Amino acid sequence: MNESSPTHGALFGTTTNPCPAWCTEAPGHGYDTTDKFGQWEFRYHSRTFPAAGTEGVDLTQGERLWPDGTLELESPAINLPEVMRSPGLDGQEARGVAVALCAAADRWDEINAAGGSS
Repeated sequence: MNESSPTHGALFGTTTNPCPAWCTEAPGHGYDTTDKFGQWEFRYHSRTFPAAGTEGVDLTQGERLWPDGTLELESPAINLPEVMRSPGLDGQEARGVAVALCAAADRWDEINAAGGSS
C-alpha cells in the first residue's frame, strides 16, 4: 500500500463519497494514491486534536475505493507528529498532548464502536 500524509492534495480530483462526520479535511477531498496496479484509490480522513505549543495529535483513517465502488475503511490510528522533538516537551506541552491524546482516544473508541464509520 502506498502511504500518504494526512494533509494532502488529491491526485484524482474531488469525490462525492462522504467523509465520516469527524473528518476535518475539505468536503469532497479526493483520493491521493493508488496501488501499483491501479486497482484501487486511497485517501485519508483526518482530524487534529490541538495541544498548545505542539503540532497536536492526529486521528487518521484510511479509505480504499475499489473499482466496483466498494468503500473499505481501515481501522483508525492515533499519530503523534512530534514523537521525537528536540529539546522535548515542557510540562505544559506534555499535559496538552495528554489531553489531546485522550480526546483522540475517545473518538477512536466511538469510531470502532460504530463499526469503523462514525
